Amino acid sequence: MHIKLSYSLNAEIEHLILPILSTDQLEQTLQSIADQGGVSAKRLQANYKAERGEVQVLYTEERSIYLLGLGKNPKFADVLKVFRSFSSKHQSKFGKLLGLSWKHCQDQAELPRWVEAAANGLVLGTYQIGRFKSKDGKVHPLSEADADVHVEVEEKLVKTCEAAAVRGKRMAYTQMGILDMVNAPSNKKLPSDLASWALESGKKFGYDVQVFDQEKITATGLDALLAVNRVSEHPAAFIIMEYKPEGPGDYKKIGLVGKGVTFDTGGLSIKPSMNMHYMKSDMGGAAAVFGTLEVAAKLKLPVHLIGIVPATENSVDAKAVKPSDV
Repeated sequence: MHIKLSYSLNAEIEHLILPILSTDQLEQTLQSIADQGGVSAKRLQANYKAERGEVQVLYTEERSIYLLGLGKNPKFADVLKVFRSFSSKHQSKFGKLLGLSWKHCQDQAELPRWVEAAANGLVLGTYQIGRFKSKDGKVHPLSEADADVHVEVEEKLVKTCEAAAVRGKRMAYTQMGILDMVNAPSNKKLPSDLASWALESGKKFGYDVQVFDQEKITATGLDALLAVNRVSEHPAAFIIMEYKPEGPGDYKKIGLVGKGVTFDTGGLSIKPSMNMHYMKSDMGGAAAVFGTLEVAAKLKLPVHLIGIVPATENSVDAKAVKPSDV
């Protein structure tokens, strides 16, 4: 998907999103939209309140217009959620060419953040759970390589908003990769798979990754990790990642530790069977650390990050570590 910023929209766009704020100016905004679209302003003003996530479709001779409510004083996460929901729920209604005009939301201070959130949400809305399921042939139009989203902002904001849209889009692709990891069954994300993911990501985006194998874990004295791992047929991995911005600078150093238990039965303190299948996602903490390091490196953020992920299965066996063992 390509995102193109400009101060005027392509006349060929048949599907247009208009984000709308729920402010004191709503009545005037809807009057302007109704006048341009040739629809009844009175009925539109009576029924549309621009509440967060509220969608109203107007059909004109030139195009379909989607009024997308952002509510009052939306934050980044609010805008992201609205656009993600719209992208997912309305994908059957638009094609690979989509317009997005911010001409009714001209808050110069907030607009770049809203554009970033919108780009992020539109891409995240293409995500489909079930990576290993047979495909039904349905493809989200914005997931196509030749899909185009044309974004209209004021001319003086084009460059700033273009950079923001790129950030949102790049972050979304990492997020979807992390979602795939968390949603995968445990036999498709062994500790060695997590280590391989980190090594490949570090090589691609330019941050350091070290992986301790079973021998080095033992030599280092990481006995708690070994105790949990000793009943698993798959060796543990201890993953260390570090991202440092290029060039000199007094960057804040932050350490992150993510739990990388790829399936957590509970060991001898076995968990109830009702929700046992969810324990494939017990490595969600590790996934969060992986995603944070990759996005920081992708976007070249001005922060020094160190990420640690101890990765193992927690299985059940006669050799399992017992409660109160030291």
